Amino acid sequence: MDTSMQNQRVLITAGAAGIGRAMAAARGMTIEEQEKDFVSRASLRTMVTAEDIANMALFLASAAGQHISGQALSVCGNVETLG
Repeated sequence: MDTSMQNQRVLITAGAAGIGRAMAAARGMTIEEQEKDFVSRASLRTMVTAEDIANMALFLASAAGQHISGQALSVCGNVETLG
């Protein structure tokens, strides 16, 4: 087990958490309709999963991500617009 990052800290935030539900309500849509709309706007045509976020966190905490600092990285399926 690689313990080189043992005493390092990584801050992960979800700045857009819940935006789908809020937007769906504001647009008079169900969350399922809103998700379908989001997928249609994402180049990868898929919703991001918790595992996708976890994989990014693991990468950033690994030796491969050691030179990435102070960045805002979006795991979003390449969503180009939400509105």
